Amino acid sequence: MERKDIDWGNLGFGYVQTDMRYVSNFRNGQWDDGCLTDQATITMSECACVLQYAQTCFEGLKAYTTEDGRIVCFRPDLNAQRMASSCRRLKMPVFPEDRFVQAVVETVRANSQWVPPYGSGATLYVRPFMFGSDAIIGVKPATEYQFRVFVTPVGPYFKGGIKPLKLRISDLDRAAPKGTGDVKAGLNYAMSLYNIVDAHEKGFDENVYVDSATRTHIEETGGANVIFVTKDGKLTVGMDTSYAPAEFLAADGKTPVGFDVDIVKALAKTFGLEADPQTSNFDSIIPSIGSKYDIGVSSFTITPERMKAVDFVSMFKAGSTWVVKKGNPGKIDTSDLCGLKIAVQTGTTQEEEVNKGAEQCKADNKLDIQILSNKLQTDVTTNVVTGKADVFYADSPVAGYAISQTDGQLEALGEDVGVTKEAVAIKKGDSDTAKAVQAAMQKLMDDGTYMKILKHWGVESGALDKAEINPTDLN
Repeated sequence: MERKDIDWGNLGFGYVQTDMRYVSNFRNGQWDDGCLTDQATITMSECACVLQYAQTCFEGLKAYTTEDGRIVCFRPDLNAQRMASSCRRLKMPVFPEDRFVQAVVETVRANSQWVPPYGSGATLYVRPFMFGSDAIIGVKPATEYQFRVFVTPVGPYFKGGIKPLKLRISDLDRAAPKGTGDVKAGLNYAMSLYNIVDAHEKGFDENVYVDSATRTHIEETGGANVIFVTKDGKLTVGMDTSYAPAEFLAADGKTPVGFDVDIVKALAKTFGLEADPQTSNFDSIIPSIGSKYDIGVSSFTITPERMKAVDFVSMFKAGSTWVVKKGNPGKIDTSDLCGLKIAVQTGTTQEEEVNKGAEQCKADNKLDIQILSNKLQTDVTTNVVTGKADVFYADSPVAGYAISQTDGQLEALGEDVGVTKEAVAIKKGDSDTAKAVQAAMQKLMDDGTYMKILKHWGVESGALDKAEINPTDLN
């Protein structure tokens, strides 16, 4: 279907009536089937609850075109969850979350001609909303409601797109403790209208609101999230750059490269920052997150032990691989590792597994496992190549790359084992950063950037389709 003839690059952030919208009505205690309609006008009683008592809530999300021509929406399931929460707080019937997502999809699909092209800087804004529609006099909830979804093509929210903004700390509040500040109620935004008009009249782009209780903490801006970054504008990332192809040093011996590095650069770009990957020993990264590093990205497998120290945002999945000399001259059998010399990288889950195996060998009165623990994966690989170790154990992509770089001297032994999720490590309890990283990672997954990076490095088999904070399903 051909796109509308619009100057996509010069769109403002305003309403443009599109072809279709979704409507569903709540009457007699239940929602009807809902449908698409071309009617953009709403007719209601002068005494409608929404007009008298502001019983209304809404969501806002975007649909956009990816580089390969697909039309995608960014996490409508989370918008559905938040609207459900808003409805409960405002004593409105919850529109089922699965129907919410389907309504968004149907509305976007019906208006596909209005979705801006890739690279235009414009998006299709999606506005789901709900309001009390029947006549109510006397402060009480409505008995009838209407749920609607409309879309409109928009340019950047702030005129001029990505550029420095002039902000002010507002003397007024938009939300207060124990109020409705945690839901997207229309009344919250009505309270901010005076504030934003006054800010514009005085030459500011937006208000910054502090907490109403103590007025000592910055909470939000009026129209968008606010993230504070270091003065140098960098996202500092701890990495063990001996871990090819995830993160390693280029031929110059200085520049970090690899698929983790490329993902980190894409994340930083999403935040408007410059990625600053810093080389560190693997086992020293997690203890330094929140002080020396903003985040840690170094093929971190999510484990219960590590989750006690940091929070995680899932980004990849990998198993573990045993690697021996080509042809397995030592006839290594991974079912019985006792008596072997095994090379591992210090601080990895593979080292933990081998240590447990060594303890079991002692308990069974068998020959000891000799563990060669090295700070660098390159040294782990060299130990097997030179015969100092019988076998090494590492993440599957690391092992695969090591094999490819040794001119046929090594081979994988058996199948990958223990496939599990790897993640970005974040300071424990820093929920704001975790949410920001999760949202940015999901955006990279949804718009195709993430898969493009993985395919470039030949590790697309480890791709995830969902970024999660501290996932419980680790397989």
